[in-house]
Amino acid sequence: MNKDSSVSLLIVLAPILIFAVLNAYYLAQEKRFRKNYNDFVKDILGEVQEENGTELQFNSDLVSKLFRLSPEDDLKIYYLQACRSSSLLAFYGGLIVIVFLVNCIV
Repeated sequence: MNKDSSVSLLIVLAPILIFAVLNAYYLAQEKRFRKNYNDFVKDILGEVQEENGTELQFNSDLVSKLFRLSPEDDLKIYYLQACRSSSLLAFYGGLIVIVFLVNCIV
């Protein structure tokens, strides 16, 4: 492998790795917001069951959770889970393997 092919390999791999990191970040954010939504729905369903079918009273804690847009969970945990996601590994891993194969052939 000569110097020119090493530089071209880095030029090709850099965007793939950058987009893999960015994709993992957005996947982690999506999981955090989905968990936040599911927790909110569970809280509402618990309130409805406690009321036993009667009219639901406004709970200030639930109303404040309704407009909360930032999940309280740690992003690092979700980011590590996203990095191990089969969809990310298959797509970006496949791209990296193809790049190396093309580099070896050319």
